[in-house]
Amino acid sequence: MTRLVISGYYGFGNAGDEAMLVSMVRSFRALEPAVELTVLSADPARTRANHPVTSIGRLDLLAIAMALGRADALISGAGSLLQDVTSRRNVYYYLGVMGLALAMGKPLVVYANGIGPLRARAARRLTAGILARARLITVRDEQSLQELQAMGVQGILSADPALALEPPGPERGRAVLRELGGGGDGPLILVAPRHFPRSGRTFAALAGAADYLVRMSRARVLFVPMQLPEDGQAASAIRERMREPAMELRETLSPADLLSLTGQAQVLLGVRLHALIFASVMGVPAVGIAYDPKISGFTAAVGLPSLAPGDLRAEDVLIEVDRMLREGPAIRHELVARVRTLREQAEAGARLTMDSLGRKT
Repeated sequence: MTRLVISGYYGFGNAGDEAMLVSMVRSFRALEPAVELTVLSADPARTRANHPVTSIGRLDLLAIAMALGRADALISGAGSLLQDVTSRRNVYYYLGVMGLALAMGKPLVVYANGIGPLRARAARRLTAGILARARLITVRDEQSLQELQAMGVQGILSADPALALEPPGPERGRAVLRELGGGGDGPLILVAPRHFPRSGRTFAALAGAADYLVRMSRARVLFVPMQLPEDGQAASAIRERMREPAMELRETLSPADLLSLTGQAQVLLGVRLHALIFASVMGVPAVGIAYDPKISGFTAAVGLPSLAPGDLRAEDVLIEVDRMLREGPAIRHELVARVRTLREQAEAGARLTMDSLGRKT
């Protein structure tokens, strides 16, 4: 039986990271049903309740060392763990866990990571030094592969694990929409916001676009948080700039329920990467707001547009939404084909990982 410790951004209530963990657990168990998984989490009780895994505190150094002592390997991922844009501390945390595993003689697998941006020289040097000792590195996009190459480290292109999730049925999504009072025959437009530096202009553009869609197309606008309370605060900041009514999801949904809800939409406007991934899995046309290179990298991979936030106007958003609504069937057809390829890449990454560790069938 293989024993793995998984390190990532788990237990924080982020729907994207929880979706990646769901997919990782399913993929590893499909390859080796008896695999034992221990997840480092900010909320171990919640992680144990939501996933069929063992979980320990991500800051409990003694428990982590004991878990690594019993483990066959450390899996670091998935997600944008090795970057210093959203936080300068987190990259050192993840590198520290990797360094501990290596010091204990445990194989390191860096799994479906987004690498960079890494702006601090010290973080970049330390990252390159630790990754050079990994048994296997898979990354979720071309840009991350280029970052690795720039550091002199070899990796393999995979895909975000959430892309391997199977689309759920529509029942739960329809029920959530009814509970929110989201009936009507106008197009359903989802907005998945988040704060980022100098986001005020983007929020004003999204508010203006949403107002126009409600007035002119009888659109039903629904703000969908991927992480509470942070995204709820971002939604409030946009709604305060609006004159027309809009709905807001105020609860944390499971990845499956959030996927089902996303599947009800005609268009999604996403600042959050995994909102765009959820839309793609469900075949929903989407427009990315590229506050981070990972957004434009993903939208390019699936053939969707992205808009730069710097000088964004409501008109820019409306042009893309109008195209999404007019060309919906063709866009959905293309999305299905592209996501199928990415799903195969994600599943191949799981097989590579287990094979590199000598999985036991």
